Amino acid sequence: HLLFPLLQNAKAFPTNRSSLIMLAPDQDFFSVARFAPEGASAMLVDGEDSPHAQVDRYAIALPSAGDGLSPMLHKKAVDAASTIHLEELGPVLEPLFVSCDGPCNPDAVADVLARVRLTADEEAKYMVFDPHGKKYTRNLVFMHEDERFAILVLCWAPKTGSAIHSHNKSQCWMRHIDGVLHEYRYAYPTEEDVAQGREMIADSHVNLLGEADCQGVYIDDGMGVHRVVNESESVGAVTIHVYSPPIEQS
Repeated sequence: HLLFPLLQNAKAFPTNRSSLIMLAPDQDFFSVARFAPEGASAMLVDGEDSPHAQVDRYAIALPSAGDGLSPMLHKKAVDAASTIHLEELGPVLEPLFVSCDGPCNPDAVADVLARVRLTADEEAKYMVFDPHGKKYTRNLVFMHEDERFAILVLCWAPKTGSAIHSHNKSQCWMRHIDGVLHEYRYAYPTEEDVAQGREMIADSHVNLLGEADCQGVYIDDGMGVHRVVNESESVGAVTIHVYSPPIEQS
């Protein structure tokens, strides 16, 4: 019902929009291709290698609030077009990682992760906590066939956390889903620190993942190491993690 007004008004839309809605007929699937202002690059592209390439597709310009839609309908249409479900995330991220000759652009991946929403079925399948509440769990969602990247859902029981750790030369993205987590950053020790017997130096910066201004973080070994903790006494927390290359394979 959200798409009919868009289709009816599609011919009236200017062609220089910054976003396109790609529709797969008879499928509950949306993807958004966002182009740079000069049209030189695309963040997401559906091409011949897309799992949906065999489906006839229609492209319509995403309307602005001034294109005759009510503000509420416009917001719903934009939200629907921008959402990526968790099990769609692997195919959406694949072009980014495959095209990278070396480390991938942290902001490009973070922009995609910001659009992820879990369906009820995905929550039931991947938000699996430790039944004893003693540790956090790692639930695999996607492993790229060439081991370019992996996607996991981590579920943090109350009062659980990781040890201080590096990422073995992998890039790591964290995306908040539920609860609040403290991420403590640590700097590598200097020669003086080592001489004084100090192995790790706590950074003054602490991220509260789940606060309004912190929905995701990125780290790699060049930035230091970190520890992630759920300090709540009673509320669990959930995060999506993307590792490139997968931690186990790096």
